[in-house]
Amino acid sequence: MRSKILLYLVDLTHTGPVISSDVFPYGVAMVGAYLKAHHADEVEIEIFKFPNDLSAALEKRRPDIIGFSNYSWNFYLSYDFAERIKKRFPEIVIVFGGPNYGLSSLEKERFWKEYKKIDFYIVGEGEVSFTKLFLKLKEYSFNVSALKSAGEVLGSCDYLYEDKIICNELTPRVKSLTELPSPYLLGLMDKFWDTSLIPLIATTRGCPFTCAMCSEGASYYNKVVHNELFSQELAYIATHVKNTTILNLSDANFGMYRQDIDKAKVIAQFQLSHGYPKSLLTATGKNQKEKVIEVASLLNGAMVVFASLQSTDEEVLENIKRSNIKIESLKGVADATKIQDSTTVTELILGLPGDTIEKHKKSLKDTVDAGLGVVRMYQLIMLFQSELNTPENREKYKMETLYRIMPRSFGKYELFNEEFISVESEEICIATKSMPYKDHLDCREIDLVVEILHNGSPFLEYWYICDWLGYSWFDFLMQIYEQRNKFSPELKKLFDSFREDNKTGYWKSYQELKKHVILDFDKLINNSDGTNEMSKAKAKAFFLCRDELHSLMKEQMQILLKKRNVWDQIFELFLNELDEFIRIRKTNVLNYEEVYKKVFNFDFAALINIKKGTDPRKSKLSQPLEFEFYFDEKQIEIYQSYTRIYGKDSIDALGRLLMRTRMTDMFRKVRISGHADGKKNVKVSDSPETNMETYYSYS
Repeated sequence: MRSKILLYLVDLTHTGPVISSDVFPYGVAMVGAYLKAHHADEVEIEIFKFPNDLSAALEKRRPDIIGFSNYSWNFYLSYDFAERIKKRFPEIVIVFGGPNYGLSSLEKERFWKEYKKIDFYIVGEGEVSFTKLFLKLKEYSFNVSALKSAGEVLGSCDYLYEDKIICNELTPRVKSLTELPSPYLLGLMDKFWDTSLIPLIATTRGCPFTCAMCSEGASYYNKVVHNELFSQELAYIATHVKNTTILNLSDANFGMYRQDIDKAKVIAQFQLSHGYPKSLLTATGKNQKEKVIEVASLLNGAMVVFASLQSTDEEVLENIKRSNIKIESLKGVADATKIQDSTTVTELILGLPGDTIEKHKKSLKDTVDAGLGVVRMYQLIMLFQSELNTPENREKYKMETLYRIMPRSFGKYELFNEEFISVESEEICIATKSMPYKDHLDCREIDLVVEILHNGSPFLEYWYICDWLGYSWFDFLMQIYEQRNKFSPELKKLFDSFREDNKTGYWKSYQELKKHVILDFDKLINNSDGTNEMSKAKAKAFFLCRDELHSLMKEQMQILLKKRNVWDQIFELFLNELDEFIRIRKTNVLNYEEVYKKVFNFDFAALINIKKGTDPRKSKLSQPLEFEFYFDEKQIEIYQSYTRIYGKDSIDALGRLLMRTRMTDMFRKVRISGHADGKKNVKVSDSPETNMETYYSYS
């Protein structure tokens, strides 16, 4: 007989094509840490992330309680395990918790009718509520039926009893994260240091905003609490991390609070002492941009600054109960982050209530022309606990939805010698009363143009030429889009395939989707392209259609220059050499040891640094210089961190690499190696103003 009660706390990730959720299982570990800190003598807790590890553990030992996290990317996988566990061991208590759970009566009714193998569901924050449930279960010797029949009041806990859904009042949220012990400091995460997972940590919890499309928009999450153990946790992580240079903060608005400046200074200290983290993944504050910029300035270019907008149309924003900062303020943010060698990212959502193709294009133009380096364009996903996902709003805005496979979130697994296929889905809004389906598809193609040609600044030099001409960069991108039917065969095929993927990779119900996955599983699992339409197309553009893409950009820029009556022999030489310069930076990028050298008559790096409005032809050198194209150590470390997680041998992996990294980290840097005649009397200076990181002065 065991001396302690055994609990398995599980945050599963799909591992079919690749690892789907690439972060430490922080949420369930926080629940385990709270329970362990208060009842260490009574419990033994093990944390799980990978399905095969959980399967192996269940073959060896039977836990008394097993708790599963429930997110949109792992619910069906978790329930497929729970169903089989309950069948083999009916006495094991199965608890679920997480935001992927409806709060309306109708949503709960559907949930409990379908998923009866779940004994209890923790709603809202889990640490205190799960511990209280544990104590009640212990009081009833883990007899679920006895506890339910007694009618016990269980805070923040729903369950089904005799076909009746019992819903209890929400337990008040914790007032300070210092009330919650750290799973890192308690050693609960130690088993994951040898994996390729990215450490995840929270410095705050909650969000003060009430956006209708977000699961954190509910009033329950509006109070923000802070983590005072952050420096201790980061010290533990920095001294234990092995296989990544990345840190993920789960904060909803990092940089927006005065405490975040001190946290940034702590991170900077560890960057200096431990070389970690080199890349910081987080969502930055939607307001207080001055504070966010100050925080970014302390982090040595590691943090991407988010300026989420969703839309720039006032009617759309009113429909989703959101207000944005002014576009003029965003331009200031973009300029400030360029000086700090950081990147500014904004997010737009296609198909929000009131959105139209004209409004979506205007949102794109506003953000691109504001100078934001990355515009992430998402489809509207119908999330549980979000205000838009109600029968009333679906009817009000005539929202039409279909289901698609969540990217990388499927696989074949085994438990108790039984193989089974599991798959996650997303319910996508593909039409509303203001945006017909055809317009939705057209918008997706326009989004693809922005993703390929703008995001990550792959053609920054052309962007600066447009700026000199006083011509909108977004209008230049649309000039290219209008030629879509005249693209080269390979590029035309890429766009045709993208549109077809957006039409055929969707089903009317989850049941239809899963049936398709089961029938075509071998084809899906062996399809190295993956199921994410946008990242797949972007990877193909840069790795399979690179030459065609660069030729298209050069051709369209030449047309624009001629229209503006500035075309001459110098510009012809300039454009030919610039085209070659840009291509070399992106040549054979998977081989970071390869170094290229080439002589040019123009200083293309200086093109980015010279005063705006200056004629690019003035970057012509008095004599040709030889330039060297290379990857530096920081780029190589970041590249290796991501390829350990995603690999590099498939279009799916390469697409994820392009989407998750700063794209300029995938391009060779440039320095002068000498004069064309072999002389080396060249002074090189570092410039924080460009992602090429070097501009040149000559002696």
